[in-house]
Parts: sequence; C-alpha cells; structure tokens
Amino acid sequence: MSNQIGIVAILDFKEGGLEKALPAIKACVKGSQQEEGNVFYTAHRESAHPERIIFVERWKNQHAIDQHGKTTHFQNLVGAVTPLLSKPMVLHFLDEIEVE
Repeated sequence: MSNQIGIVAILDFKEGGLEKALPAIKACVKGSQQEEGNVFYTAHRESAHPERIIFVERWKNQHAIDQHGKTTHFQNLVGAVTPLLSKPMVLHFLDEIEVE
C-alpha cells in the first residue's frame, strides 16, 4: 500500500478577494511543484463558484507535508489569502483506494 497522501483544499474568497490572492496562489503552486516530496500540486477555479479555488495535491508522505507547511511560498500564501477568505479553508486528507 502506498503511503502517499492526497489533499484537497477548498478556499472560498470574499467578492474580489480571489484576484488579489492570485499572485500568491500561483507562486505557491510553482514552489510546491518543485519540492522534493511533492508528487503533484495544482490549483483550480471552480466553474460553478468563481470565487472558489480548489487545490489538489499529492505528497510522498507526512514528512513532505510537514516540510511544505514550513516553506516560504506556503507561509506567504496563508498570509495573503487568510484575510480575503469568506470562511475558513476546508482541508480533506485522502488515502488512495488502490486497485489491483
């Protein structure tokens, strides 16, 4: 069984907040994709909710997630988006169901 960990993070922004946050979002995606423990890291705007961003991530293990949380690009993202959110960020931690 793989010990990789998936994360889906959902961020709902106040009206106009997403546009202000986009530079930090893009910088975090770019930096995260270069981290040693990252498998993939993408950000998506939800079509039905244009002020919502959904991050879809996969990490090699918990240690990689812990190190990600300490990076400058992640800390900058948190600082930039927190005052612009309409409600707290929602995180889903996922374990893949493997198919034989």
